[in-house]
Amino acid sequence: MDPLSPSFAHGVGLFETMRLKARQLFFFHRHWQRMQQSAQQLGLELTCDSQAVIESIRALVEADQLEDACIKLALIEDVDASFHLYVYARPCSSAPDSIALYYSPDYPINAHARLAGHKTHNYMEHRLLHDRARKLGYFDQIRVNTDGAIAETTLGNVFLVQGGSVVTPAEETGLLPGVVRRLVLSQPSLKVQIDASLDAGDLYQAEAIFLTNSAVGILPVHAIGSRELPDHSICSASHPLVLDLNRQFASWQKSEAVSFSE
Repeated sequence: MDPLSPSFAHGVGLFETMRLKARQLFFFHRHWQRMQQSAQQLGLELTCDSQAVIESIRALVEADQLEDACIKLALIEDVDASFHLYVYARPCSSAPDSIALYYSPDYPINAHARLAGHKTHNYMEHRLLHDRARKLGYFDQIRVNTDGAIAETTLGNVFLVQGGSVVTPAEETGLLPGVVRRLVLSQPSLKVQIDASLDAGDLYQAEAIFLTNSAVGILPVHAIGSRELPDHSICSASHPLVLDLNRQFASWQKSEAVSFSE
């Protein structure tokens, strides 16, 4: 990549991360639609045909004999102002059965920022906060916005179970609307509440908490930690609603998989 290109020099670009397992690629069309929407809204040129992208992924899977990996799409602006879509793969990190999250009001999200709600290459802040949470012994960090409302984690979307309902932050908090988040919200069997004013008190009152992310699925939370508040344990993995969603997740993957099996 030319170091003078807008993508190298200024982080201009979009990306998507999808899970490949047993040569089955999950939720490609949902990720592709999100990239298309962001490109249109941000004025970036994305002219590739989705089928051509699938065939490029197929060629990568076959060339590298991939079975289980994270497939990445990256829309990059070159030095001549042209855009190119790259397809590549990286190993998928293994996720534990349940996780601990770090809550911090430091470095809040600006919900009104131009890039809020888009998966862009301006990801350094997320990376730094994620690394800090890991060094403190947590899987990820829960982030708030400038109003103090819970928005997301650095890796995905957060859900609370309260009184039999699933509660999640609203998009106006500045969160990235995740693919799995939208699947959870679309389930007719769930009582769903979207709240733009969730705070730390809601975390401590929840019956269960879970994180969603396309690469790892649905991750129950067993602890919340914070510099400002006492540590809090919660038995999310055994909650019936979380167990049921984890069972459903496999069927969602199967129903929306692109197969690269020979």
